[in-house]
Amino acid sequence: MLVIGTPEGLNLAKAGADSLNMDMISSAIGMKQAQTMGKIQYAVARKLLDNQQLQGAAAIKLIQAASANVNKAGDALVTQALGLGGKYDSYG
Repeated sequence: MLVIGTPEGLNLAKAGADSLNMDMISSAIGMKQAQTMGKIQYAVARKLLDNQQLQGAAAIKLIQAASANVNKAGDALVTQALGLGGKYDSYG
């Protein structure tokens, strides 16, 4: 049985208080480290999403440019094959 009035009891009580303080400090440090890691992970995820969004926008522009060129080339081929547009009389 531990009696606080004895020198051994005082040492054990002090050791218990020290370990409680260290546990609280360790918990606070662990919590701050977890918060910091969470912020870093969110920042990295945001950066990845931004890059994917930019790549998607670039891909859409490439598809639109390619389809515009295909349509123009197709129209030019049809016009040339049918002989349209060269001698068009717009007055009637």
